[in-house]
Amino acid sequence: MAHLLILAQTPTLSDRVRVFSSSASWKSSLFPDLTAAEPALQAGIFDAAVIIPHAADAGAAATAGQLRARYPSLRIILYVGTTPAEENILYLAGSDLVLRPPLSREAVDSILGRQAPEPFRPAAYRHTPAAPPPPPPAPAPAMEWRQPAPTLGILRDLSRVLGCSIDDRQFPQSFLAKLREILGVNRAALFVESPDMQPWRGASVSSPRLSCIASVGIPKAIIDCFELSRSHGIGEHVARTGQIVRHPFEAPATHRHDDPRMIREMDILGGRIAVPVHDRERCIGAVVLGGKLTGDAFSASELEMVFHLMEELGLALRNSWLHGQVAASQRLFSDMLTGMTSGTLVVGADLNLLHANRACVEFLGSPGTGGAPNRFEDLPRALRDSLHELIEKGVESAPFEMALPSKPGGVFRFTLVPFPNDGKLPQPAMAIIEDFTQVEAAKRAEIEAANLKLTALMARRFAHEIRNSLVPLTTHQQLFDSEYGNDDFRQSLKHALEVETGRIQRFTEQMLYLSHTQPSPAEIIPLEPLLRESFNAARTLVSPDGTLEIDSAIDDPLVKVHRPSLFHAFKEIFLNSLQSGGRTPSVAVHIANADPQSGEHSLVVSLRDSGAGFNSETVERALEPFCTKRNTGVGLGLTVARKIITDHGGHLEVRLRARPDDPDVVIRFPQDF
Repeated sequence: MAHLLILAQTPTLSDRVRVFSSSASWKSSLFPDLTAAEPALQAGIFDAAVIIPHAADAGAAATAGQLRARYPSLRIILYVGTTPAEENILYLAGSDLVLRPPLSREAVDSILGRQAPEPFRPAAYRHTPAAPPPPPPAPAPAMEWRQPAPTLGILRDLSRVLGCSIDDRQFPQSFLAKLREILGVNRAALFVESPDMQPWRGASVSSPRLSCIASVGIPKAIIDCFELSRSHGIGEHVARTGQIVRHPFEAPATHRHDDPRMIREMDILGGRIAVPVHDRERCIGAVVLGGKLTGDAFSASELEMVFHLMEELGLALRNSWLHGQVAASQRLFSDMLTGMTSGTLVVGADLNLLHANRACVEFLGSPGTGGAPNRFEDLPRALRDSLHELIEKGVESAPFEMALPSKPGGVFRFTLVPFPNDGKLPQPAMAIIEDFTQVEAAKRAEIEAANLKLTALMARRFAHEIRNSLVPLTTHQQLFDSEYGNDDFRQSLKHALEVETGRIQRFTEQMLYLSHTQPSPAEIIPLEPLLRESFNAARTLVSPDGTLEIDSAIDDPLVKVHRPSLFHAFKEIFLNSLQSGGRTPSVAVHIANADPQSGEHSLVVSLRDSGAGFNSETVERALEPFCTKRNTGVGLGLTVARKIITDHGGHLEVRLRARPDDPDVVIRFPQDF
């Protein structure tokens, strides 16, 4: 993990600072000036420094000069804004690169990737041994490490309790402090991956960064700016091998690692030993230990014991993260339920009331007290019975509406949602209570408005139809006294009376059929004679020259009907066909059984007239009440016919013609008699 120092004084530069923020390859640390960053600079943490001045570039040149004088190996980048300046001055002051906005995050990643840092260690940590250090003297037999010290054994046993701990910040700090006390190390730092990236949380491990969550004996300024990485150095070695790492100048020749990045990380932290931290499945981090206070080396048995202790610590961290995930999910779920405007009531498998949000308390609270029920038995009976069936027997009920004593006049809808318990019963459940009072009021208002609109439309249609019928009658009434002796006048009057009274009679019958439910079909009759009779009745009203052709694939088809009603329905259908069929209209009727492959047992009657048929506009509204484009009639014929056929258990539909011989109207009658 490379480390980047950002020197910026003014918060208004946040947009310019943001492009240098931490990424998967870089850890960025922001400081206002060199004084604040000095402890971390002296530790040799940073690979490069970015100077972002507030205004003039002269201050940037001075800062670059100070950095170059104190830390010659540090890469220095100036991001100097848009103010023109002599770049020669900036480069002479010590900068390696001068940048100006605009600058994208992708460009920054590319630039920093090319600024490959050389291994750098401050003077305090530089070490160039002239010869390998002499081996330590052999310990006296009485001091030989044969068994773990009793305190370490006790610590290992007690460390298993960490698996029950839930504070992933407090117990690692206490653990390191105790480890330091028993082993006598001068410093220690624990680096682990972010708990948000754990695979058991459903997310993939996409970040190689290992952050310090606990330390002893190391300045906070270093810990705040420093991270390890899985891609190189200490983090890469322990993650790849799962083995303990020693500082190269202390390890035996056979165990020496000359990785310059690992050496640098050890020197920054003042560490001599790095131990992997496992959770018994994978490596989640590393602990870096300094040397012993006495200057003695760690024995193999001590390091083995520390390895096992770190494994227990890793398991404790994983359990803590899992607990945090569960707690966070529970808080999120609780906050969501609490914030809902609908009432939510959660009932456990043992019929205990586990949760009730504010809306639920308001809805189910006792009048005058405002308190929600405390026991399952206190719930309204209908809700209690439905919940009991769902929890104990797994029987789900459809949403239902119910009045509540606490809200007189209100309408509330209850929806019950089960929480499956691996298929086992009883199971928890949640009741969602929605206040439908306003919704129902809006529905009623909408229905009333629609009724008023329909009433106005009916009144206009009625007035128009009756006026059309009255015009010829009124004309003959005015001429009655003077023209009654004329034979032509009497014939005209007779014809007008027949036509107009027939029109009024038809209109009256339509309204009666719409307003009443028809008697149940009780008579089984042949269909063809009924069709011809209703066609002849329609032809006398519209076009005496109209013709009817019936083609039946069934010998003597029968239907179970209420004869007067179905007669009127077919008459309305034929009237519509004859009015659309031109000067010499004709209607073709085809009768057949439904396709056996459809599984439907019904009689299908298809009608096609000699006109052009329905178009895309009229086919959508043909069955709507009062839909007509003619000057006569009120547009109720097909509406009445559909209602009568529906009352017979049948179905009527109008269609567009895809081919010239396609039907305009298709009627289906059940054949269950």
